[in-house]
Amino acid sequence: LVEREQENLGHVLPMVEDEALGWSLKPGEEIITHDGYPIVVNSMQLRGPELQPLAAGEVRLMTLGDSSIFGHNVQMKDVFSTIAAERLAEAWGREVTPVIGATPGYDTGQSYDTLEMFGLEVEPSWVVIGTIWSDIYARKAFDEAQGDGEIDAPLLHDLLAHLATYRLMLRAMRPFIPTQKVPWIGGKEDIGLAPDGSDCRVPLVDYEANLREMCRLSAELGARPVFLMLPAPLDFDRVPPPETIRNYRAAMREVAEDVGAPLVDGPKY
Repeated sequence: LVEREQENLGHVLPMVEDEALGWSLKPGEEIITHDGYPIVVNSMQLRGPELQPLAAGEVRLMTLGDSSIFGHNVQMKDVFSTIAAERLAEAWGREVTPVIGATPGYDTGQSYDTLEMFGLEVEPSWVVIGTIWSDIYARKAFDEAQGDGEIDAPLLHDLLAHLATYRLMLRAMRPFIPTQKVPWIGGKEDIGLAPDGSDCRVPLVDYEANLREMCRLSAELGARPVFLMLPAPLDFDRVPPPETIRNYRAAMREVAEDVGAPLVDGPKY
């Protein structure tokens, strides 16, 4: 059990630098959240226990996305994918295993990379794609949250990463690198305002391309993609959501229709 100074972390989970994904949970850790419940991290740096060899007839439900899909501030037994797996197992009369492939702060690019890195090991039957909020995060707000105000750390890392000596040193020092904090979307002021997403972390055209790539990779892995359109408190407003959100949601609907994938429309429900 790894002890953490949760009073300093607040609602933010401790992360470690990851050369491939930017950041990740530390493999093999058990984190005690500020609410006092454990988050188990397996060897694939994903939330949840170690996966056993795929059993005959077993169905695996792998989810991709950010903190909303990860289940931030939600106990494992109450994460939506856990509940879905339980209900599907009862309905289908077979074993259904939920696999949380989401990580707080991940956008569609990082979600695709997660599926590419661990898909063969997970062997999913269904891939639930729920990425949106981290994609439309305002780029400026995200960059400022990542920096320390004195040096452009991501840029410096990108430059040094080309040096083999730097990569070797980073790998050797990984156990001693302080945990990082991942920024969170606090409200509308953190969302990009350009309709084409040009001021977002992931521009609209790239967001749509990433969704299509996740569908393609899911098919290669023998899995079916399912899209989950996440609702938000702003959906209860009397005025429509900002145009940026409407456009990203429209892109998800278009991709789902094009590839013949089911779409769960959270805002509609």
